[in-house]
Amino acid sequence: MRNAEATGLDIVSAEGSEDAPADHQAPGDATRPMEVIVLDNGLIGRGSHSYHLAKEVIRSLSARDLPYRLFGTKAVEKQIIAETGAIPHFGWSLYDHSGLVDILGFIHRATTFGNKKPTWGLSWTELKIVDFLNWRFRRDLARLPADIWSRDTIVVIPGISQNQIFGLLSHLKALPPERRPSMICQLMFPPSWTPWNGISIHGERLYREAFDLARPLTNQSLFFMTDNNVQHDLFLKEFAVETDWLPIPFAIGAPAIKKPPAENAPIKLGFFGYSKTEKGFHLLPDTIELCRRQHQNVEFVIQIQHGMWERSTIDTEQKLRKMEGIKLLEGVMSSDDYYREMNAVDVLLLPYDPVVYGSRGSAIYTESVAAGRPVVATAMTSIGQSILHGDAEGETFETYTSAGFADAIQNLLSRFSDCKTRAMQRAASFAQKHSGDSYVDVLLATHAKRHKG
Repeated sequence: MRNAEATGLDIVSAEGSEDAPADHQAPGDATRPMEVIVLDNGLIGRGSHSYHLAKEVIRSLSARDLPYRLFGTKAVEKQIIAETGAIPHFGWSLYDHSGLVDILGFIHRATTFGNKKPTWGLSWTELKIVDFLNWRFRRDLARLPADIWSRDTIVVIPGISQNQIFGLLSHLKALPPERRPSMICQLMFPPSWTPWNGISIHGERLYREAFDLARPLTNQSLFFMTDNNVQHDLFLKEFAVETDWLPIPFAIGAPAIKKPPAENAPIKLGFFGYSKTEKGFHLLPDTIELCRRQHQNVEFVIQIQHGMWERSTIDTEQKLRKMEGIKLLEGVMSSDDYYREMNAVDVLLLPYDPVVYGSRGSAIYTESVAAGRPVVATAMTSIGQSILHGDAEGETFETYTSAGFADAIQNLLSRFSDCKTRAMQRAASFAQKHSGDSYVDVLLATHAKRHKG
């Protein structure tokens, strides 16, 4: 059942309504989990969505006196371990493309004749990579402490794709029923997504096979979640999988409500997060030049953060460094620095690729709407659809070019004052629904629903 607002699905708490949140359960309640286990094989560095989610969820669990364990990648930063108690575990990151890009590139070159690029080599290689990554994931699951696998625990995977789901299903089906926890999986990615920044050839078929295999466990001990309506509708329409809503929480040090700029002060436009083509980083230089021709009183603030592996991103960075009047933020920032810079921005720029990014959610978007900050986004993404449906304030563009992006920025600037006022009016309500407390409420409600069912 959908909420009247398009911010997500109905949350059925342990008591049956949003007015009785799950954290009000008595300590002796049989539906209260013995422990919450977070398995995040995307947790590596402080610049990631996983880091902010972990800190906020742990804060909420600690406030409820709920025991928890957090497992990240073997490469997780020492500072994250110190801050969160994260346990290094997973040998292959959710986003790791190391070696995969080289393999795919070689196959693509080897199977290219003239201008024709057959997909058979890529097709075969993708399936082998999926098999390998699922094998690695299942092996990592088997190496976890045995006491995790209990009917009385909640185990949540904040992001799962075709590269992990078969390994998870194999592991769960090998467990006796009494050792299957309340397994909660966030379907963060569309079937087309891959960690090597390409379009999956077999994604839809793989997801369909996975959901068929999962059917005996689905809504019994295995629960699938999505964070936005576009993603929910995609999995319902294409795979007949009804997901519940699990928000992407914004981080501790919640963004302050940004007041409108003073008269005659420039409107600050910000691009934050990881710099890569799928997030539209390559559109920025030409977009900035087009905006400057309109002689608008604006200032661009751009975070430069990437792994030096994508040629287009490297070229874009070089162009930006040659441009004047741009504030560049270097690398991964501390939470304090991040929020200081983010809170100084008036408009957030999210020109995400509609094909590659599509229905995925965004923690940066959530933070901005919670702060009363308008957003400029691509129309055919979940973020753009939220703007078009009135859940957030901002402007969208359909033509995925720098010219289309610049036009959307100009349209927003022309009505910035009214847009900002409306954004500030809905900030508090949005923030409450997308907090770490709401995230944990859903986990506890799902566990309680299973045990009461």
